[in-house]
Formats: sequence, C-alpha cells, structure tokens
Amino acid sequence: MESLQLFADVTGSQWFSQTPFILFLNKSDLFSDKIKKKPMNQYFEDIPTDKGNNFDFCVAYIQDKFEDTFKGCRLYPYVTCAIDNQNVARVFHTVQDTIITASISQVGL
Repeated sequence: MESLQLFADVTGSQWFSQTPFILFLNKSDLFSDKIKKKPMNQYFEDIPTDKGNNFDFCVAYIQDKFEDTFKGCRLYPYVTCAIDNQNVARVFHTVQDTIITASISQVGL
C-alpha cells in the first residue's frame, strides 16, 4: 500500500506531468514462489480464495492497482525477471525505443 501511495504521489507531481513512466514489476520468479506459500487473498480481501496463488491473476491484480493510482500521461508496465535473458532483452529494447521516441518528440521532430 505504501508503494501505491508513493507511486501516486510521484506520478501526480506537477514536475512529472508530461513524463512517461515505466513500471517494472520485477522478480516475477520470486513472486510466483511466494504466492504459493502465502496466497494474496490473505492480504487483499477482494481476491477470491481460488485465485490467491494464481500467478497471472495476481500479477494482473497488482498491475491494475498501479494503473488505477497512476496520475501521469503514459504508463508502460512490464513484468520482469532479471534472470530471463529474453525477457530482459525485449524490455530493454522497448524502454530504449520509448526513451528515444520521447526525446525526439521533445525537440519537435
């Protein structure tokens, strides 16, 4: 909950009103292991009991929470695992493209 509040505060700041944000939901491997032992429905009442340890559902739930609190102009969320080389390469390429596109846009090209 603290992370969500901080995210809302930072993305809602006047200093970042035109700044695109990239949200990395990292360590998906550890998260997957964790929810098998401690289902998320133990911490969030609105998660059904049968979905508390479902990785896809729980990741989507968390991503939705961040998207709901986002107050900026654009958000690019990524679920990542630093030990997955293909995933890291794909995310890096997308981030690089996003930064270059934003930079070109800012100079009016």
